[in-house]
Amino acid sequence: MKVGGFEYWDSSVEQKNFSKSAYYDNTVATIEGGYVWKLTGNLYLNPWVAAHALIGGQRELNLVNEIFKPAAFSPEASIKLGRHF
Repeated sequence: MKVGGFEYWDSSVEQKNFSKSAYYDNTVATIEGGYVWKLTGNLYLNPWVAAHALIGGQRELNLVNEIFKPAAFSPEASIKLGRHF
């Protein structure tokens, strides 16, 4: 299964030495895909990959003595082992 679309990410970042959080939001274009393999009985395996590209929102945040820049591209991968009823 392949899916593409847009997502709204509402995020925060915290600076270690200052215990202060900064909040930001971004619009992200996403393409993702995966498959569900039935293994045996009620067990299944679900590998999944995705790629997220920043297309809008805040590109940098001014923190205390530092500038934070959200990643322009974020890969993601997962493998889930599950049981259906």
